Amino acid sequence: MNMTVGSVLENSRDTLCCLARLFDRLNASQQTDELSSLIHSEFSKQIDFGLFNANNLVREHVFFVWLGSISITQLEYFDYWRKSNPVRTVVFYFDSQALLAHKINSLLSRLNAIEDCNHELMIKRQNAFYLAFDASNYDSLDEWLINYASRYDKAEAEGLSLELAKSRETYAHYLEQGICRDIHSIDGLMNFKGKDLTKYYFYELILRNNLASASDILRLMILYKIGGTYLDFDTLPCIEHCFRNTNEHHKKQVDFNLVDIVKAEMVLSRVRSLHVLDFNQRDDRLSNILSGCVGIDSTLTNSLFRDVDELDDRAIFKPLEDQYVFKHGLKLSKSKRGLGEYNNNALVAHAGSKTVSIIIRQMLKRYAYIEKMGAIFSGDIVSKGDDEYWSRLIDYRNDALCSMRNVTLFLTGPSLILETILSLSYELLDIDDVSSFTVSTLMQIPALGMSFTEQTQFTSEHMRSTWQSNDNLFTAM
Repeated sequence: MNMTVGSVLENSRDTLCCLARLFDRLNASQQTDELSSLIHSEFSKQIDFGLFNANNLVREHVFFVWLGSISITQLEYFDYWRKSNPVRTVVFYFDSQALLAHKINSLLSRLNAIEDCNHELMIKRQNAFYLAFDASNYDSLDEWLINYASRYDKAEAEGLSLELAKSRETYAHYLEQGICRDIHSIDGLMNFKGKDLTKYYFYELILRNNLASASDILRLMILYKIGGTYLDFDTLPCIEHCFRNTNEHHKKQVDFNLVDIVKAEMVLSRVRSLHVLDFNQRDDRLSNILSGCVGIDSTLTNSLFRDVDELDDRAIFKPLEDQYVFKHGLKLSKSKRGLGEYNNNALVAHAGSKTVSIIIRQMLKRYAYIEKMGAIFSGDIVSKGDDEYWSRLIDYRNDALCSMRNVTLFLTGPSLILETILSLSYELLDIDDVSSFTVSTLMQIPALGMSFTEQTQFTSEHMRSTWQSNDNLFTAM
């Protein structure tokens, strides 16, 4: 008998409703441990028995996306993933025509003497730059940027030319090594059901110069066209197996994100000492991180050090398992500690996934609303009575100029993805009386292939990223 997620849940709707009530009660009384155990209970095993299909395993194509110049820091993390998965194809994608993309806003600010707080003037200059590029015959954003700079400051343009030449040489070397791929080598990457998405990619890359959002678009399109496992550059493979003794004897002390950062840096320090990575960062941040960790006592620190010291060198590198995800589904990274919390720093799907397709369509609807409201080129648009669902997108232009990037989260980021999946769940399963918290918690049942856990999300690089200032874990509650 063939079974699907829908048939399992629909045929047992009474069970689902009972679980929903139980989940909501446990959540209200903050009994999260009991909730977590339910996720791995006999209920989960029964679903696993009914749904497993070896054809739904994603084995190949582990990939990352990076825009602009890339540094040894990103490459070290990438190389850790690569060395941990020697039998898989592990690559990162880049845009060969936008190697200087990370320079746009800072260049506009310098050439036009724009202060950080002057959003109105910055938006005007961004608009002029974008429209001039759009009207030009340039295919390369990099060449256009240098041309633009030369009109105002020859020395600035010369500096950009030198940086571009160095960047091109670096990427050419990585292409030779087979560790990266140019997005322009993928035929029809930005073509989605007859619609060209390049405009929206350029809105983010050039107009807003929001590389996080531009990367969001690329990762979704690569997933849809090729499939595979997407990972963020500021994450590391799961390293909990390196700390079994400490995790067992200091359970309450290790259950914090700050401890995860310390663990990650300890393991990285050990890996650096082995000289097995092709991209080894010279500066060891461990001592600085430990000195800044208020609340982590020496007993815990010493226990963590002992675990790392006793590790077999080969045990440090733990490969990804084959990822189980339904043919038309999507697996996304879940929070290590929060129930119902997800991120888009890991995404797994088969090529042509209907879920990914629906997410892209929903993203396009949100862009269409912003365009309709005239908010693409203006930071002064005020919502005209639309409900909160739409009006939260109205501050599109100011969003990328602030540290609080709420529009980005809902437009292209993790909130877009989770909201779409939740909406699909309610529509397909007819479960209006079940809370969103329950649905998002049920998504964490391993057998459903919807939640990814094989990574270390909290690293020193994650904390340094601009996303962290806005806490890009989205909770469905």
